[in-house]
Order: sequence, then C-alpha cells, then structure tokens
Amino acid sequence: VFDPKIPAKSDFKLSPHPSLLTVSRLSKQERYKGHEVVMQALPQLMRNLGRSVKYYIVGDGDDARHLKDYAVELGLQEIVEFLGRVPDDELLRAYQGCDVFIMPSKVERRLDGTWTGEGFGFVYVEAAACGKPVIASSQGGAPEAIRDGVTGFAIDPTSPEAVAEAAHRLLSNPALARRMGTAGRQFVVENFSLPVFERRVTELLQENGF
Repeated sequence: VFDPKIPAKSDFKLSPHPSLLTVSRLSKQERYKGHEVVMQALPQLMRNLGRSVKYYIVGDGDDARHLKDYAVELGLQEIVEFLGRVPDDELLRAYQGCDVFIMPSKVERRLDGTWTGEGFGFVYVEAAACGKPVIASSQGGAPEAIRDGVTGFAIDPTSPEAVAEAAHRLLSNPALARRMGTAGRQFVVENFSLPVFERRVTELLQENGF
C-alpha cells in the first residue's frame, strides 16, 4: 500500500549521465525479468542519444554472476552497475535518483508446461510513486501497474529495439519524462494508496454481508 507522504522528488542523482534502474531478484528461475534485453538495447540507446548512459540493477540472487559476466561479454562493464541488495532507505534513493525505471518482464512457458512471468510487478508502482516514468512489459500483469502512453510505456519485452526506442523517447525528452512521472504518482495515489485500499476492503466486506 502506497504512503503518499513519501516524497516524489529528491536532489539525489544516481549518475550525472541519463540513468535506467531495474529492481528485482536476480534469480535463474526469473530470467524473464528482462535484464539481458535491457543490456542488449544499451548500445543502440547510446547511439541514438549520442551520449553514455548508466544502467543500475538493484537486487541479488543466484543469477548475479551470470548477469555480471554478460555485461562484460557485451563490453558494458562501465555502463552496467550492480548495486546488490539494499536497505529500504537506499532503495528509495535509488528510485528517486534514476531517470527511468525499466523492467521488460516477459511471460514464458517452462519445460514442464507451466507458465512464468510478472503477476503484477509492484516495483512499477514503487517507481511511479517516486515520480518516475516506467518502461514495462506488454505481457502478464505488468500493464495493470501502468497506463501505457500516460505513466510510461508497455513494450514488447523480447525486443531490444523496442526497449531502446522507449528509453530514448524518455531520456531525450525530459519534459515528457516529468509529465509521465507526475501522472504515474497520481495514478498510484488514486489506485494504490491506503485510503483507496481501506475503501475497497470495506466495499468487499459489505458486498459479502459483513
């Protein structure tokens, strides 16, 4: 549940360069989160921007070594920075200090026939609560956590080109990014704040005779 007392803005910046942020577990079972697709998109994004960017990854897990090696393989070790698991106050500063939150999480079918993917993606809501535009997946539950074209972009999570294009639109147009970030915070206040939660629970109880 979102606390509207949390400030949306901070003077703190993660980097003097335009910055992207992903927050998630780094799990071999959750490679659908899209870290690799974002990394694949970075060279095109930097060419389009004409400058360097930084990509910060918050989180830890048994896939961290693989992702770090992948960044080196792509020659992005100076671009991609792994912050590890951080306490809540540092996580808040990470959200506030980035320019764009990004997690193009895809839906996948496992070998055993079951499906995996983002059920909702509360990190999208946390980022929006901090006034940040969000680049999310068009698959799974992610589209329910943003308003495509208003609070961010829901894109094809398998396409580095789509990731690069969406990130370029936001990083090259600070006014658009601010507008989407402001709309995102308002979206969170209207849909995920404590008063809204309490009202919906009350309505649900009343509908069931309590």
